[in-house]
Amino acid sequence: MEKVLQNKEVFTIDPNEKTICILQLTRIGDLIQTLQSVRNLRDQFPRMNLKLVARKSFAMPMLDILKELFNEVHLLSLSDIINPSSLTDTTTNISRLVKNINTSHNDLLVNLSFSKPSGYLASLINADHKMGINRDSLAEQQIPDKWSQFIFSNIMTGDQNPFALVDIFNNIFGVKNYSTAPSTVNYNSKTVTIHPFSSSDKKNWNTNKWSEIIYKLLKNSDDIEINIIGSKAERNIATALCNTPILKSFTHRLNNYVGTTTITESLDIIKQSRLFIGHDSMASHLASLAQRTSLIIALGTVRPHETSPYSEGNYILVPKSSCFPCTPDTLCQFKQCHADIPYQLVYSMAHTLFKTGEIDSSVLEKDNSIFHLNSVLIYKTYFNEHAMLKFDNLLQSRSSIKEVMRQLYRITWLFYLSGKEEKNSFIDLTAESANELSKIMSNLQHLYELSEFGQKYSRYILEEISSETPQLQKIKEFSQKIDEIEELSKLVLKTAPLLSPFIHYFSTVRGNLNGKNIVELTEQTFLSFSDTSVVISVIYELSEKTLAEYRLKTNKTVSSPVTEI
Repeated sequence: MEKVLQNKEVFTIDPNEKTICILQLTRIGDLIQTLQSVRNLRDQFPRMNLKLVARKSFAMPMLDILKELFNEVHLLSLSDIINPSSLTDTTTNISRLVKNINTSHNDLLVNLSFSKPSGYLASLINADHKMGINRDSLAEQQIPDKWSQFIFSNIMTGDQNPFALVDIFNNIFGVKNYSTAPSTVNYNSKTVTIHPFSSSDKKNWNTNKWSEIIYKLLKNSDDIEINIIGSKAERNIATALCNTPILKSFTHRLNNYVGTTTITESLDIIKQSRLFIGHDSMASHLASLAQRTSLIIALGTVRPHETSPYSEGNYILVPKSSCFPCTPDTLCQFKQCHADIPYQLVYSMAHTLFKTGEIDSSVLEKDNSIFHLNSVLIYKTYFNEHAMLKFDNLLQSRSSIKEVMRQLYRITWLFYLSGKEEKNSFIDLTAESANELSKIMSNLQHLYELSEFGQKYSRYILEEISSETPQLQKIKEFSQKIDEIEELSKLVLKTAPLLSPFIHYFSTVRGNLNGKNIVELTEQTFLSFSDTSVVISVIYELSEKTLAEYRLKTNKTVSSPVTEI
């Protein structure tokens, strides 16, 4: 396996003798997605030595599953490490943890936790090569590889990421994607497993709606049993849900496992079920491991393209609310996205999936009111020709400008970061999204011109350095111009916030240049501005062709930018 770092250094991983240490300190759902990517790594290199560093509270409940893939699992517990009354004890505990991780040599460290603590911990772990966030000897943040820079600049700053996390992790590792077996309906089972919880209230549907779904499923199908799963913290809510008056006569077909089962046992419950219904959560990722067909309700802060269950044949309901998805710190009083998902539609889809195992647009339109369908997007997951997860829009809804940009970004990023091309149809625009796209093209022109100036002033610095009598004042002036270009690029965000993925990404790239002297740094600055121009040209051309197709189909005129890139 080869991986090219930003400094163009190439290293080869020999599966017979090399060790990869993976740092993943985030929640159980992220651990499961990491596990799914590591499975690809293990399949491709079965004799490779793999280590995992994870938080004890998240890794311990699924330790048996993790040990199937990892040779070593190092558990980190903040309560065991941090002694608030003794700095000496804390540093000793950290040293002991790091020493255990460094006992055997690490050829590669991959930090998949994009947080400050994980960056500092990564700097303490010895490895020949490091990917993801880490710190150098001066405690300056370093992100050396392109896909990690993509995560830091796109996932950590906005909601325009078009890729599943598992696919991103695969690209960081540099392994081939393997399509997992499609999710299936277990027709030998009469049970539906429901997980009506998530990690935050913003992502949790109203309990009354869940009781309506359960009631209708049990009332209209005499052969259905419902299993409810969840953690101990959700036990009281589950008890209240099961004691809802409308469910009183169905308690013999309602099994409450919340707070009584381990993760491994919950996985077995899902495997033995015909269908899984729930929010985007840890349990939904268990359902993808179990390869059971899932019906997922995405609400609040959920980014469905990024974190939906990583398997084929799942169905995702996404509200059309303009504020969706929000951020954890966004204040929300009315939770409009919750209201936009009708429980009647969820029941209809669940009933159809239980009976037939699949849904298409004709069934949706036949069985559901147009008023219920108008407030949602309904996706079905599948794997494309590169074995990467994609979403099929079952309702063929015309795309909002945000969705248009997400599709254009996917094509552009995949080509730029991995040299891959996907087979895509033209995006179906609305009149509004067509006009918005035309405005964005004008801002793309502005960014293109700024990147061209960036190349010009980088070249001026190189020419001045190579002159017989280089003048330091001129070099400073040209460097100041480059700084001004960076600031002007950020100003574009005020008029075109949907261009933030490009602006943040290349700003991150230029903030992580590697060079031993001013010549090397300037050369890399020049190349980064050159890459910016190329990428902007690609998405500009894609936008232009998309608008041309829209004009051809509708015979409508759209205001076009005055000049072209």
